[in-house]
Amino acid sequence: MAPADPIVPTDTAVAAEPGKWSAPMLRAYGVPDSLVRQFEQAHASDDTEWIVNFMLGVRHLCGALPERPAVMAGPLSGNLARQLGHPCRSATDLAELHGDAAVAVPNVTASALRTAGRSHSVHVVIGGPWHHLVPVRPDIVSAATEHELLEALRVADAWGATLGWTQVGDRYERIDPYLLAGRIRDLLPDPIAPGANETTDELVR
Repeated sequence: MAPADPIVPTDTAVAAEPGKWSAPMLRAYGVPDSLVRQFEQAHASDDTEWIVNFMLGVRHLCGALPERPAVMAGPLSGNLARQLGHPCRSATDLAELHGDAAVAVPNVTASALRTAGRSHSVHVVIGGPWHHLVPVRPDIVSAATEHELLEALRVADAWGATLGWTQVGDRYERIDPYLLAGRIRDLLPDPIAPGANETTDELVR
């Protein structure tokens, strides 16, 4: 059964205290609540402690990849497939897929991907019109660009999948706790200076 909410980008602008890190701020940006609860329990008091706790909280999503070859799916999966050396195939080729072949099938239906998942790991690349693949449980979740990294985090957390790659500059890199913490930190605003008039709506945008 597909996860209910975490795969959909949040539109909720909750009241968040201004500052580099806070649980309300992370929720406002769509960090999964299961992770935010861990951070709250750690009672971090400064930027460094928040970063360390964040890295510890997401490390279970950044482990070793499944050993089975993967079928990579998602309309924006082509660039990552080329970097990894995976050939791109059409959906009709899935019927002839061998168990030792790693391939990318950018344009594939959910039912065909689910069938391929019987012999291969399922690797979903988040980006573009990919949501028709929501019902398929992924083993690996990547982000087509850094803009999709937060949504990839939500999908991986919802399904218990392993995070794969995200675009950094002109290349793709494995997603690790350090990279995740840095990218989430870049989203968060700096503390508001005394007397400034910024609103929560301006912070959470």
